[in-house]
Amino acid sequence: MLILKKNLDYKYFMNSALIKLNIDIDLNKAREYYAMLQQEYQHRKWEAQVGEVTIVGWAIHGVKGKEGNFGLYEKDNEPFGVENYYETDIAFGWAKDMLDLFPMGYRAGVGSSPPGTIVPPHIDECGDYSYRLHIPIYTNEKYIWTTPEGQFHLPAGSVYLFDPSVEHATRNDGVEPRVHFGIAIPKKDLKDLEQFIS
Repeated sequence: MLILKKNLDYKYFMNSALIKLNIDIDLNKAREYYAMLQQEYQHRKWEAQVGEVTIVGWAIHGVKGKEGNFGLYEKDNEPFGVENYYETDIAFGWAKDMLDLFPMGYRAGVGSSPPGTIVPPHIDECGDYSYRLHIPIYTNEKYIWTTPEGQFHLPAGSVYLFDPSVEHATRNDGVEPRVHFGIAIPKKDLKDLEQFIS
């Protein structure tokens, strides 16, 4: 059993590092948005080498005072708090709907992990002060999250809140890429998501 510091943390995260939120996602609209990124916004794409594969993505939030297309979870480019970010030119359509649904969120983006992606066990440095919210847009049953509680598959269109202060790993053993929307949620704002937790 995980023992976490805050009462709300303990209430919701006592049995798992992942919590499914009860939010209806328009998966068709999400996929249309992703298709638009691929067709019209290649200039906004970032790339990062992870082991033997290259993951790609698009930053929906930019860091105030910095230029460039930053990856979702770059240590040196991830200040805490929505006040340190601005909405980029790809904050439209479905992505804008998500930003409006999670106004406390920051560092939003879309990432794609190709087949063969292996992210080894780690703990995110931001785990002391933020959660990560994940919405798979495309996935396959062989894209697996591993936490101390076991292995999990997050279906396309589902919404999960994850505590990155818990050791975790992911791998894509399927033949299709896994594409997801991600956004950081301050731990102090967990109460604002209670309406989505059953």
